[in-house]
Amino acid sequence: MRWKIRPDELGAPASLQHFIADTHLHDLRLCFDTGHAHIEEGVEVGFDAMRERVVTAHIHDNHGEKDEHLLPYEGNIDWEAGLAALANAPQSVALVLELKEQPAEVPRSIKFARRLISWKRISRKSGHALRSWPLKIIHREVNDSG
Repeated sequence: MRWKIRPDELGAPASLQHFIADTHLHDLRLCFDTGHAHIEEGVEVGFDAMRERVVTAHIHDNHGEKDEHLLPYEGNIDWEAGLAALANAPQSVALVLELKEQPAEVPRSIKFARRLISWKRISRKSGHALRSWPLKIIHREVNDSG
């Protein structure tokens, strides 16, 4: 086999591509994680490498150093570029807000949802092939190591 995987590299796009090729699991579908991609090569690059197989995405933010699971726009991910990449997926991608903590204020979650809805309207006008995006907010307990 061509690939060597350390536990922290298992979800890296290049490792997944080698795994799929070597195991012949060509119908395998994937979950894209914005926070993990931002720490690695970036959301756009990471998504582009997986785009044909992505059917769902864990949406959360960080500052590019550790997996903080912040509400979008609380870290430094370029969300306009990231959402544009997701909007151009070949199939509909279900979005799941994967947060370390439930937002202390409901308005913060609503603010992101409004930005997403606003972005969807803008992207339609600019010609993005946007499909309906199911959006689910979950609270995921994450330890300090990510």
